Amino acid sequence: MLSRRIHPNKPYFNMMQGTGEKVNVYTNNNGHEILETEEDAAMCETLEESGIILEEGKLQKIWSKTVPSQLEWTARRCNVQDATYNVTLSIFIYPWDWIQEPIATESDKSSDWTWHTFQEVIFMNLIPMLQKNQDFIFQEIGKYFNYCEIESLDEQEENDI
Repeated sequence: MLSRRIHPNKPYFNMMQGTGEKVNVYTNNNGHEILETEEDAAMCETLEESGIILEEGKLQKIWSKTVPSQLEWTARRCNVQDATYNVTLSIFIYPWDWIQEPIATESDKSSDWTWHTFQEVIFMNLIPMLQKNQDFIFQEIGKYFNYCEIESLDEQEENDI
């Protein structure tokens, strides 16, 4: 599921993207700041950007890398606004159930969410993180769905016995 970045003043204008954003900082009941988990951030952003509710148990992190920040991210509580710091980028996959339909909730930033085959994605103008990891993402999706098919065959075989 991808959408096109349509805000002309934002990085990666006109490139295809998945859902995503930075991890948020929250204050707990004791007044301590805590970071949300990468998984919570992925589920929250998917809901906020597409209206789709993900189940944590089905969400699979397939890639994570810490890199220097880019223009997309801004420093918090930092006097120097162009400070360089590290961010951790992550890619998750999730089995689609065909029950929920994605909706464009940020129509000022991105186009409608659309589904694409591997063959279509190969020729798309993807944001750098997806472009650089495209082959790996396809490989992991293939592994995940082969596992799911084998698992469901095993369940069927058990039912037949």
